[in-house]
Amino acid sequence: MDFHQIRYASTGLSEGRVFRPVEYTFTDYNDVAKWQTWTEPFLRTDPNESAQPSLFYGAFGEQAALVRRDQSGGPGSENAHALIGSSTLLSTRLALELSSWSWAQLPGTLTPLSPAWFVGSRTPPTAETRSAEVMARLGPALSHILANGPAPLVLPSSMFTLGLLWAVQEILGALTVGLTGTGTWNLAFETYDDRWNSVDHSGLFLRFRPGAPYPVPYPDYAQVAQRLAERYVEGSLDTELRNLGVLGERDMSARLGRLLQPLPAEPPPPPPPPVPSVADFWDPAQLPAQAPIQIWPTFTGANMAPPPKDSERGAKGGKVTCPMCLTPLSWEDARLYKFDDTVNDYVRLKLPPDAGEELRDRELRTAFVRCRTEESEGVFHYLPYAYGEYGPPAVFGFVGATSSGKTHLLTAMIAQLVRRGLGHGLTQEPIDLVRHQSLVDGQVKALIDDGKVLDTTQRGENGFVDAFLIQENGKTPRPVALFDVSGGELTEIGKAKRFLSVADGLIFVVDAQGLDRTKLGDPTFNTVLNFLAPRLSKVSAAVVLNKSDVLRFEDPAALWLRHEGRELDAELSLAESADVYAYLYERDAGAWIRPYRECKRATLHFASAVGSGAVSDGRFVRGVEPQRVLAPLLSLMAMTGVLTTPEAKKIGI
Repeated sequence: MDFHQIRYASTGLSEGRVFRPVEYTFTDYNDVAKWQTWTEPFLRTDPNESAQPSLFYGAFGEQAALVRRDQSGGPGSENAHALIGSSTLLSTRLALELSSWSWAQLPGTLTPLSPAWFVGSRTPPTAETRSAEVMARLGPALSHILANGPAPLVLPSSMFTLGLLWAVQEILGALTVGLTGTGTWNLAFETYDDRWNSVDHSGLFLRFRPGAPYPVPYPDYAQVAQRLAERYVEGSLDTELRNLGVLGERDMSARLGRLLQPLPAEPPPPPPPPVPSVADFWDPAQLPAQAPIQIWPTFTGANMAPPPKDSERGAKGGKVTCPMCLTPLSWEDARLYKFDDTVNDYVRLKLPPDAGEELRDRELRTAFVRCRTEESEGVFHYLPYAYGEYGPPAVFGFVGATSSGKTHLLTAMIAQLVRRGLGHGLTQEPIDLVRHQSLVDGQVKALIDDGKVLDTTQRGENGFVDAFLIQENGKTPRPVALFDVSGGELTEIGKAKRFLSVADGLIFVVDAQGLDRTKLGDPTFNTVLNFLAPRLSKVSAAVVLNKSDVLRFEDPAALWLRHEGRELDAELSLAESADVYAYLYERDAGAWIRPYRECKRATLHFASAVGSGAVSDGRFVRGVEPQRVLAPLLSLMAMTGVLTTPEAKKIGI
């Protein structure tokens, strides 16, 4: 069964703007007139207002309509476009999946559309649904829906409207599954209404009005609605409904009654096992007269907090996993090494028992821990002592094709850390002083000062680039390690670097100039995500649309690139993510958003590593000025717990 379409143009009259059909696919004009009568109340606007962009969806008997009202050319250009079909096909779910209108035909070319027409255009607003803002709105709205049944409900309009609608229809779909005669529970909606004499649609109808008060939770259903909302976000709603026996009831009123029943009391937790004493395992009489003294060396960097106490030490009693070979290492009894220039190799570092604090600090500042696993005969690798001194580091990796500019992006991030820092209240200090200075003197200065085009990451390199101690408002520092791997290696699952197995966060780099090369996305993204599938629930992601300088004259990219992005603001982060998401989606580049859909928490960013991509003789001809390169790094630090302020905890959806 095909879908029909009607396009409307508007005329300003004293009673408001009136919309009239100007193009349609019906062969019988009576059908056009019928739909004009049904939808006209939802096209009209306040007489003193021009038509604001809005979506309306509602069922009329066995048919349904999805209407988009728009003014793409500014006031006076108001128009509307209706998609009409069977209500069994054009459901609330499909209406929300088609809300971006990317499926639409150009004016003057309307034809009836088969269901297959929409296959590549169905995009549910699940990203918005996972946000904290939607969660805050979902519980109160759902409590009124459950209490009042299929009836109109007015809510304040916001940028989270589509996400809220999606969550409501998903929860109601789970509640009504298997029931008949629940048509009045099918969700109808209007996303923007400014009329003073609005007409309600029949059944459950959510209308969003600017400035409308948000309903307080309905008392009897407040806890039930909040529990359903939380289970939905967790992905355990169906399990919850089955466990409560809700789905065993055969009508909606009985199911609602079941939800209101008190939850069964949870059994008390079992008593903890007795704590064994030392005497259970050791005979004190057999201990030496004086146990060896374990000297805990201290490490204090410039402007850094003192080392954590034993009770607070992250590595104490635990392990730090080597990111290069995955060997668990204990910093508690680590054997220390230093690099000796005279022999061009690492040698044992032995601290005198009577070494003072200043001497220990100086020696440990450049000390290393050797991994116990041999990479090849007689060859070892070493980690800076500070890498594990403050507990397990946050490991971040850069993922992207060779042409994505990820090496330039990583280098630009390090340059901005050196030049401007992370922002108010945050300090950073390199962990491996020699490696960091070598990186700055070579790669960073070559890019920033000389404008040189950098070589891409070579195959076979171990991937470890740099590491920093990040300190937030005087708290105990947290190590952050940065890894970069050749894009060619990342496309081969067998050669995926071992650090991916312990990565806490990934920065996925999208080439803004390469979106038209393929519709299948970046193969490095797919390889890494497939490799990490068992632990994606523990990995956060920042998706960066790199080389966004090519969009510097286009909104919304132009707006974002004018701001440095060295502050944590959850609302701005969500708005930028939504803009990048929309940009990629509109260009049929949805495959690049896969990390956003699958990782634990995610953000999307506009950024430019160099500021201008024009190159001549191996140099950027306009020089290099990075734009918004620290925003993805800050977001990833927030999502992985390196930053712990209340605002940081709201970053990522």
